Amino acid sequence: MLVQVNSGNGVRVQAEVASRIENNVKVALEQFTNDVRRVDIHLSDENRDKGGDDDKRCMMEALIGGHGRIAVTNFAGDLPLAIDGAMEKLQKAIGNELGRLRQR
Repeated sequence: MLVQVNSGNGVRVQAEVASRIENNVKVALEQFTNDVRRVDIHLSDENRDKGGDDDKRCMMEALIGGHGRIAVTNFAGDLPLAIDGAMEKLQKAIGNELGRLRQR
């Protein structure tokens, strides 16, 4: 499973932090290793310098081999919370989609 962290819109992620995020995602999605080919993570600060609550955004998009893509987005007050929330949403979405596909 390939995991890639992308940052923009007011967010800079150092290589070691990106590596830690990638590893955490791989561990969290370990049960789906045979199905998930790639996960792209997009981090941004929607308000940049303006501030504001819940303006950190994490969008995760998983490519499911032979079945398309699943994308989720989570907003929070800081990036770690945004990432954790998106990871939980992605785990549920992948589990639901694979369960649906296997029932066919």
